[in-house]
Amino acid sequence: MSELTAGKNDLPGDRLLTIEEISGMLGVRKSTLYSWSHQRRIPYIKVGSLLRFRMRDIEKWLEQQTVDVHGQL
Repeated sequence: MSELTAGKNDLPGDRLLTIEEISGMLGVRKSTLYSWSHQRRIPYIKVGSLLRFRMRDIEKWLEQQTVDVHGQL
């Protein structure tokens, strides 16, 4: 891990993930993530010219994307 993503007192949700890690986790192409970031559809952090994604922000975002299908036939 790099200095940006690791620390003795860091919580797992504070970890900054690369676009490659998020791409693999979500099963979407990097180009899709770049597009979503540009459209501000997914939370991200800019580190210079690099995109990083905080795990807790992505988990919260995923919960917001969940479609409730209860009560539908």
